[in-house]
Amino acid sequence: MLTSPSRRLALIVVASGVVVAGVTTAAAASGAARRPVTRPSAKITDSGLSSVSVAPHSSVAFAFGSQSTAKTTSMYALRRSGSHWAKETVKVPGGTVQLFEVAAGSPHSAWIVGDTSASTAHVLIEHSSGGGFKPQTTKLGQGQLLAVSASSASNAWAIGDGLASSTPLIAHWNGKKWAAMSDTKQVDTDLTDVSTSSPNNVWMLGGGTGGVIADVWNGHKLRVIPIPIPSGAAVNKIATTSAKNTWVAGSITTGTTVQHTQSFTEHWNGKKWSVVKAPLISYSDQVASLSASGSHAYIAGSDYPKSGLRQDAFVLRYSGGKWKAEHAATPGHFSSFSSISVSSAGGAAVGFWSVNGQCGVAHPTPNVSLAENLSGSSWHQVSAPQVRFGVATLLAPAVQPRIPAC
Repeated sequence: MLTSPSRRLALIVVASGVVVAGVTTAAAASGAARRPVTRPSAKITDSGLSSVSVAPHSSVAFAFGSQSTAKTTSMYALRRSGSHWAKETVKVPGGTVQLFEVAAGSPHSAWIVGDTSASTAHVLIEHSSGGGFKPQTTKLGQGQLLAVSASSASNAWAIGDGLASSTPLIAHWNGKKWAAMSDTKQVDTDLTDVSTSSPNNVWMLGGGTGGVIADVWNGHKLRVIPIPIPSGAAVNKIATTSAKNTWVAGSITTGTTVQHTQSFTEHWNGKKWSVVKAPLISYSDQVASLSASGSHAYIAGSDYPKSGLRQDAFVLRYSGGKWKAEHAATPGHFSSFSSISVSSAGGAAVGFWSVNGQCGVAHPTPNVSLAENLSGSSWHQVSAPQVRFGVATLLAPAVQPRIPAC
């Protein structure tokens, strides 16, 4: 069983124009020089980051998410250089736009994928090459892209739905253009995630009447590898570093009298899949993201106690033959990671946090964007700047929080 892609964070962008955060000048002490200060154009009442990607062999990262005011919800993007996150401009086409995932191929090249439509959905790829994200011209036509992965500035892969053809849509960037793969014989397969470590090692996670499978591209042809999933388990994320090192992750329900939901992972060693047991962090754990680099792998999400009175973002790290929980600097009583990404030079995790949650049990508080940087084996919260541009409406949260009834 696959987790539905509808649980991803989608943004509908009404592109009648682009609202850019105003730049004002703050007066300093008498005789001091003036300096520009960027402020949101209206008070932000809610914000969160939905996807992050660290460039291969680099610590530079790109992320995007959404923010709300009393009247509008807008999407925004960030770029990390060193440990500092700064805004990236985003230009969107006319019509209605949905955006799902970001992938960085290098410190100066990243893509965000989704779709745009007036009456029929067409593929949308936003590209940043140093001057902000802009729509990239393609000939992919009708369809919707749900996930994207890149190993370099000249090797990126995106997957989704062909819509009109009722077949999966697999698209490849070769450094010059995006082209759809014609050899997609798994017509009963719904693709939900993709990961690539080179043009000759691309893994796509899917499922259909034949069960859960991985479509693997070796540079010449597609190979279908079934993934045996035990009863009570579901996977929706995949990450590969080589043809002999691939992970899938999701969740599994355990227990009889008292049931728990906990992280579930399987590993491919080049010959077979093996279940690698992950620890139960709390009463219920929910995996939202998976990433791998070298011999290490990371999963991130949220865990909930039995009372449901709080929600904590968590990170699990695979090293030395087992999964182990890592300390994450999660503030407030409610926090969640929606995405994690690591490279050989660093890592990042993003999501949201709130002091008390928005339920109203005591004093409801808004969600605030959460960004953490990996330094060694420690995660540190950093400031995610609040900026507004690209008017939008939020479709669905990236992570479904378990909030107590009011």
